[in-house]
Amino acid sequence: MEEYPDTTEGLYLNYLHVGNLIVVPQFGYKPYDKKAIDIINSVYGKTHQVVPFKANWLAKEGGVLNCASWTVKSAD
Repeated sequence: MEEYPDTTEGLYLNYLHVGNLIVVPQFGYKPYDKKAIDIINSVYGKTHQVVPFKANWLAKEGGVLNCASWTVKSAD
């Protein structure tokens, strides 16, 4: 069985949405990086600020922005 790398490089859907800010991962794969920004801008661009974020280093750990920003709140 072929092994798959433990990376999320190229997973543009794993962006971070906080308030009116959208942070879109970028991986250095032109034109895919631009296309991801363009698509997110077409959906959110009129009401949100969309910014790119170089995410290769984070993706190599197996997650991107949404995964890395999870918060667990105590039930107390």
